[in-house]
Amino acid sequence: LPGFLDPSYPGILIVQAAGNGGPGYGTVTSPGASPGVLTVGASTSTHFAYVFSKWDESSFWQSGAGWSSDEVISWSARGPTVVGYVKPDVVNVGAYGFTAAPVYYNFTLFGGTSYATPLTAGVAALVYQVLGTAADPALLKNVITSTADALWYDTASEGAGRVNAYRAVSLARLLSGRTSAKYELQVYSS
Repeated sequence: LPGFLDPSYPGILIVQAAGNGGPGYGTVTSPGASPGVLTVGASTSTHFAYVFSKWDESSFWQSGAGWSSDEVISWSARGPTVVGYVKPDVVNVGAYGFTAAPVYYNFTLFGGTSYATPLTAGVAALVYQVLGTAADPALLKNVITSTADALWYDTASEGAGRVNAYRAVSLARLLSGRTSAKYELQVYSS
């Protein structure tokens, strides 16, 4: 809490995994159930299926193996909390993504709300970079939740939706008196 122990202490946003206790409602537990933290659930992404299909066109990955993007994965914990708070606050890619592995493997697939949480913490760091480290944690949480993309699930499953880093940074820039972020798509052909 800002100013709790020291009047000059700005506070810090705590980003917490919701847990993998779904699909039932009321499965978000402590510390993710706290109203002061930004609680993150997991949503799907099939970019790994696309990559694998490029390696072997006969692979079952080509069809996405039955997966689709922008879904809340079944095992992602859902709210509400025991005292009725709507959690998770947001979702981010947690099923599945590439991550570093031992040298002999180079990379591996990883998933879970514990994968979605550091991605969201990275967005929080970008917003802190724009707003300054003295930014109020509640403001930071509101910037991230208010710029999330709706996946059209109920709020107990997706919270405000999937984190959108571009929109969060753009809003932070506007709040700090700068122009919105500029997005450029560069396409290269080989």
